[in-house]
Amino acid sequence: MDRRPLAIAAYRRLWVASVIAGVGGSFSAVAVPTQLFSLTGSSATVGVSAAVSLVALVVSAL
Repeated sequence: MDRRPLAIAAYRRLWVASVIAGVGGSFSAVAVPTQLFSLTGSSATVGVSAAVSLVALVVSAL
């Protein structure tokens, strides 16, 4: 792996910010369905929420 670009301060900050954003996105991908289940107690609601997210993803990709 070429680490020379990390010697540039601006690129290093961009890379660190991207890692933090990726970790935050992963946390929210787990936290939102968990919170929805704890609020409703329904697995069906979590499933519908996931289906709506999938439809939104597919529509925006098209």
